[in-house]
Amino acid sequence: MQKSRRSTRIQLLVVGGLLLAGGLGRSAGQEIFLSNGDAWPVVPMSPARADDAYAIYSLLTPQLFPNTVLQHHPLWLIADTTLVVASDLEDPRTAITPPPQQRQAFAPVLQDYAQHRYEHVHLDSNFHLDQPYRLLDQTQVLALRAKILSASARQSSTLAAPFQGALGLVGFSNVYFNFEHTLAMVYVVNWCGPKCGQMRWIVLKKVNNGWNVLPWATRPRTP
Repeated sequence: MQKSRRSTRIQLLVVGGLLLAGGLGRSAGQEIFLSNGDAWPVVPMSPARADDAYAIYSLLTPQLFPNTVLQHHPLWLIADTTLVVASDLEDPRTAITPPPQQRQAFAPVLQDYAQHRYEHVHLDSNFHLDQPYRLLDQTQVLALRAKILSASARQSSTLAAPFQGALGLVGFSNVYFNFEHTLAMVYVVNWCGPKCGQMRWIVLKKVNNGWNVLPWATRPRTP
C-alpha cells in the first residue's frame, strides 16, 4: 500500500567526513536541499531486504554520535521514509572508490541502486537499538526542523517537547545489495542544526551473518 506524499524540502548541511558538531559557518559550508517529489513512490520494505536492511540501519545509528554526546541526548529521531539520493546529489559511482579487486563484486550493488534509487521505502519500528528512538513522519520532520533552527537561534542545544532529549534527525536511503546480500551500501544523513551534520555513503560487507563497515575511500563533497 502506498501513501500519498507532498513535495518537501529537508535542509541538510554537508560537513564532510565524519564531523558531527559545530565550527562550520555558512562561509565554509554549503547547504543542500533534498527534494522528495510526488513522482517518487513510497513502497513498503521488501521482505527479501528487511532483515539485512534493519540490521544495517541498527548498526549504523549508534555510530553517528560519540557516547559522550549521547549521555546528554539519549533519544534517536529517525525519518520514517528513506531518502532518495539522486545521482546529481551524490553519485555513488564516483563517490565510492572500491579496491580494484572488489570492483566487479561491487558492480551489482550499483546496479541495485540504479534500479531502486527513486523508491521511498517506508520504515517500521524494526530497529534494534539500546537507546529509545522515534520514527518521524513528514509533518513531524518539518516540525523538528523548525524547533532545531529555533533552538540554534537561541544558541541552545536543548529541544522542547515533543523532541526533548534528541540532538537531531537521522535519515537513511534505501539499502542497496549485491545478489547474495554479502555487500551493501547506504546513504546516511544526520542533521542537527545549521552548523552540525554529516552526509555520506557507507559500504558494508557481511561477515559471519553480521555486517561490518568497509574502510573504502569515499570522495568527500566540497563544502
